[in-house]
Amino acid sequence: MMDSVTLGGAGLTVLATVGYALATVAPYPGRALTLPGLMVGLTMLAVGLAADHDLTATASEAAAAAETADEAAAAAETGGEAP
Repeated sequence: MMDSVTLGGAGLTVLATVGYALATVAPYPGRALTLPGLMVGLTMLAVGLAADHDLTATASEAAAAAETADEAAAAAETGGEAP
């Protein structure tokens, strides 16, 4: 199921884009809100998509994962086990 922030961001982005396109053809009240709507919609979309991924790893967890990957690469090069 799609996250509500992602869905809201996608909807607001589409709505603001359509509003901007209509404003190029005929002026209407509130057309100045299409650009802020587009910016907010894209931001919500990015936040919603980022929430779907694990971005909570701490620096120490990332360093430990990199060290493990380096040890595995060294073991593959020597054909043996990691020290």
